[in-house]
Amino acid sequence: MGNCISMGNCISYSSVNAPVANHSIPPRASAPVELPPDIWRKIAAVASAESVITLRQISRDLRSVVDSLDHANLNRINEHPNSTVVIYQSVDGVRFVTRNPSTQRAMAGDKNIPPALQEFIAHSIDAHVRRRLAGNRSLTSDACQQTLAQDQNAEVRLALAGNPSLTSTVQQTLVQDQSASVRRCLARNPNLSSEACQQTLAQDQYTSVRLALARNPSLTSAMQQTLAQDQDTWVRMDLALNPSLTSTVQQTLAQDQDVSVRVQLSLREELLSI
Repeated sequence: MGNCISMGNCISYSSVNAPVANHSIPPRASAPVELPPDIWRKIAAVASAESVITLRQISRDLRSVVDSLDHANLNRINEHPNSTVVIYQSVDGVRFVTRNPSTQRAMAGDKNIPPALQEFIAHSIDAHVRRRLAGNRSLTSDACQQTLAQDQNAEVRLALAGNPSLTSTVQQTLVQDQSASVRRCLARNPNLSSEACQQTLAQDQYTSVRLALARNPSLTSAMQQTLAQDQDTWVRMDLALNPSLTSTVQQTLAQDQDVSVRVQLSLREELLSI
């Protein structure tokens, strides 16, 4: 392995027998290579991920150089044609990730997955990886959620729509999704906080979407009133059993013209206990 010594403002690296891939890292030399940290940083930024990992292992000084690379430089390294692994910056230092899909699937479901890794996996070529990430409750990055909300694979968007950690911004994106299955899954989301989204879903042309919304305990009182007037009897029947149904809406449904709705309302636990 090569030797690396800090000399003033320069880091001296003797590359004799150093196990560094030949991707922009200085070639073998008989004399030490003395370069300022900024130069090493520029060299690392145009190398492959494997070369940067090797460079980082040579000395504490070069480790600091690699660890100080910003996200733009890390992305450039990861996009190098000879990179077969991915480097990302976590809170406690640099981490290395394989591009192997099976490994990525395990990481995508990890509840402790850091935001930087979320963003990388969201662009995985494997739809199973993206779908697993979309359903991860630790997926809190709005930007990453937006990426997945635009995914061409409906299964990915479906998993995202049911994620309780979905941000209100992404809810507004998915409420316009062309797939009724995605909108139906969103309508079931227990943290459907946006009343604007609820209003859009309450007017959805597909009865199955409105049925899912009618059962959602997150329904606002205004949306409960809207669904209490729904033209479909099944929607009003499902609304009658919503655990968050207000007393005002219960009174509305108690006068419903369809006996099935009134019977369904009478099956509520609080009414049975009287």
